Amino acid sequence: MRLIAGLTLIAGLAAPLAAVAQQATFALVSPENNEEQAAATHVSADGSVVIGWGGGYLAPGITVWRWTEATGKVRLGAPPGYVECYPAGLTADGSTLFVNVWQGNVLVLWRWSSTGGWQLVGDIGGQVHAVNGDGMVFAGGTTVGGVARPFRWTGPGGLQVIGPFGTLTGGTYLRGLSRDGAVLFGTDYTLAASARNYVWSAGGGFHAIPLLPTCQWGDAVAADRDGSAIVGSCALTQYATPTLPWVWTAAGGVRPVVLTGAGGPQGAATAISGDGMRIAGWYGDYGPAWLWSPTEGDRRVDALLTELGGNPWGVQIRGVTAISDDGRTLVGPLEGFFSYIARIPAFCYANCDGSTAAPALNVQDFGCFLTRYAAGEEYANCDGSTAAPVLNVGDFSCFLQKYAARCP
Repeated sequence: MRLIAGLTLIAGLAAPLAAVAQQATFALVSPENNEEQAAATHVSADGSVVIGWGGGYLAPGITVWRWTEATGKVRLGAPPGYVECYPAGLTADGSTLFVNVWQGNVLVLWRWSSTGGWQLVGDIGGQVHAVNGDGMVFAGGTTVGGVARPFRWTGPGGLQVIGPFGTLTGGTYLRGLSRDGAVLFGTDYTLAASARNYVWSAGGGFHAIPLLPTCQWGDAVAADRDGSAIVGSCALTQYATPTLPWVWTAAGGVRPVVLTGAGGPQGAATAISGDGMRIAGWYGDYGPAWLWSPTEGDRRVDALLTELGGNPWGVQIRGVTAISDDGRTLVGPLEGFFSYIARIPAFCYANCDGSTAAPALNVQDFGCFLTRYAAGEEYANCDGSTAAPVLNVGDFSCFLQKYAARCP
């Protein structure tokens, strides 16, 4: 990892000024020329590639950009003959990005890669909101009889409309797609208000996500790599703020993400890592950004970066748009016009008590695991099993293996 102690803003490129012994890095992506905003939207699985859009009132249209540590921000513009496009997804390896483009009254999908440039995918029957890891599955929204419905598209099968799942009148909306392309999730207003968030997969069909007991409305926002964990927020009424963050898993159902830091317990969950071990969002009503893990609880992202030497300017961070699959790269908005890309140490499952003093892994972690296993906490399901009982002797063997492997 390259160590960054400072940065110079030149055409959106964050350049290192000096090297220091630090555990985190921070890069700023800035608007340039006639752009008024540079918004990061997607990150590759390993965090090496970030894409987003740029534009504003002074710009001719919304266009897409791509960032790597080596190149900084590179404006890709829009497909030939167009001045406006919207990011729809990024492959896991970061090699190919997808955008929606209006062609007359029809929304068509294009892709861009460093080897092939801009290539037309075509009109697939709706607006694409998400792309899976290999770029072979698309998910988005269309209309059937004038009513909103989600779809899943594959090359062999074409467009498959999903839902509705209830009997009430209303639209069904997609919020996302798992990285493996198997699971869709979103909100269905044909379902009862107590469980309007849904999870759907080709193999497992439909499952409703119930609301937390104190909520009357909820919204699913992001999923881990295989869709076995989904995060979102809920409130007393639709559009009410502040909200309460929640996480749903196939094994444990829905539960609150407990925020104990200043600004909690209210807040919103906006992103989750590929392994489901890191969740991010904001405190209160669009307040400071937080990062949560089952061993460390919640921390303010800007404070964590400062502690790890990756925020020497004391920048306040108020949002996390996406987390890389490995949980090490966070991207999001900064001060309304910029975006940031932060890199932090990997999550260490075996450090059960979240200790920071050396050695971080010690006998206390075994006692911690036993306590959490006895309490039936989902963290103790080390092997991620879903068949009952999910907590079993296999989890002890799993924990021993992770402990022996040490922290990444």
